[in-house]
Amino acid sequence: MTPLIIRRSFAAPPEAVFDAWTDPALFAQWIGPVGVPCTLTAMNPGVGGHYALTMHLPGGGTIPVTGIYSAVDRPHHLAFTWGHADGHIVTQVELWLHPTATGCEMEFHHHLPDADMHQSHEDGWSSAFGKLQHLMED
Repeated sequence: MTPLIIRRSFAAPPEAVFDAWTDPALFAQWIGPVGVPCTLTAMNPGVGGHYALTMHLPGGGTIPVTGIYSAVDRPHHLAFTWGHADGHIVTQVELWLHPTATGCEMEFHHHLPDADMHQSHEDGWSSAFGKLQHLMED
């Protein structure tokens, strides 16, 4: 698998950024790239818990995404699977939050099977993280 690694600094404490990943009301506000609204249909962010969402593409299509949480250590570490709801592609996501003098740094890893998925997911996650940054700074 090809790891996608993104680092992002936030002017918010690790607890706030972690909660944006695990609180359904906050997660729903930023998940998905700009222009791709998402409907969160399930979220149980404990080890063994699951989430489910649907990405609504601009052309009218949808992508159902689901996953299982494997690590939940607030506010330091979160790990979960990320995959198409039909199970044909399941990948692993991990993130770590490190406190800084002005907030925190998020280190995000998404383990993807090939370079094509790497680029599309890098674009999508980078766009979503811009929305997350905006949410954290409001």
